[in-house]
Amino acid sequence: MNKKNKNEELIFFKSKYLEICRTYSKKTLLAFEEAATTCQVDIELLFGIVTLERLSRGDLLTRNLERLVYYVLPIFIVKKDLSIGLGQLKLSTVKKNVKSENEKLLLKKMINPHTNIMLVAIVLQKALITFEKSVQINPTVIERIVDIYLRGEEKNSPNEQVTIHIRLLKWSYKNYLFEKTMKKEQ
Repeated sequence: MNKKNKNEELIFFKSKYLEICRTYSKKTLLAFEEAATTCQVDIELLFGIVTLERLSRGDLLTRNLERLVYYVLPIFIVKKDLSIGLGQLKLSTVKKNVKSENEKLLLKKMINPHTNIMLVAIVLQKALITFEKSVQINPTVIERIVDIYLRGEEKNSPNEQVTIHIRLLKWSYKNYLFEKTMKKEQ
C-alpha cells in the first residue's frame, strides 16, 4: 500500500475511533477511571487500548454473536480461546494475570463491559511491570505495549494491524482523548 493510501486508511480509522469515543456512557467512563486508579495504569493508555479493541471488534452483529456464544456455548470460547468483551481478552491471557478464579467466573467478568475494563487494566499493569518500575509512557513504550497486548508477547516485527494500532494509540494518547471524551460527558 502506498503512503497516500496508508494516510487515507489512518484518517478513516481515526474517524471510526472518534465515533466509538462518543458512544461511551458516563458509567463506562467512570469504570475506566476506577480501573486505572485501582491498577495504577495510565488512563489514556487503558482507554486507548480498549477503544482500539472495540474498533477491531466489529459491528453490532459481531458483538451480539459473541454474547450469544457466551450464553449458549461457553465451552466453545474456552476451547478456541476466543477474544471476548470490550477489551477483546482471551481467557488464557486473563488466567495468566488473574489468580485463583474459575473459568466460569472469569468468562462472566470478561463479557461484562465494566469488569472487562478492569481485567484489561490488570493485563496492562502486568505488561508494564516488564518495563522499569516508574515507566514513562512514550512512543517506544506504546509500541511495546501494543505488541504485548495484541500478540501476548513482544515480537518486534510489526505487521500492518499492529502498525495501525500503534499509530492510533499514539494519536489518541497524544491528544488526551479520554480526557476530552470525559469532558463532553459532564
